[in-house]
Amino acid sequence: MKLFKRNGKLVKELQGQLSSVEEKNQALLNDLQKEREERAASERALQEAKNNSRSIQDKMNQRNALHLEELEQRGQAGQNTLDEKDQQVQELKGNLLSVQGEKDTLLGALGDMIKSLILSHAQEVSTLNKKMRGLQHC
Repeated sequence: MKLFKRNGKLVKELQGQLSSVEEKNQALLNDLQKEREERAASERALQEAKNNSRSIQDKMNQRNALHLEELEQRGQAGQNTLDEKDQQVQELKGNLLSVQGEKDTLLGALGDMIKSLILSHAQEVSTLNKKMRGLQHC
């Protein structure tokens, strides 16, 4: 009879531990889902930034093309000297290089941010997996 009471207590204790482990597993699953959602949001932000960068580059290219066309018309009409044209073309080239440099910097920073988020996510997943394995041994 004592054995049955003892077994009953052990069963209740194990059920309590199992319930606790299940709650912890659910919390870990919720954390993992949150990490996945954050990663998806980061990927969307990166794509949006890339699209914005392309848009900025396109606008600058259009602006530069219009400016170059204007310079050509002025030159044909005799309004600009050769030196002025050269200076303006150099300024446009400088502007273009500056925009390209800014674009590369932004893309590099975004790439670094995504790499960091991916590494962080991988570490979190690894940690969560270790915790889950540890809880499974309980």
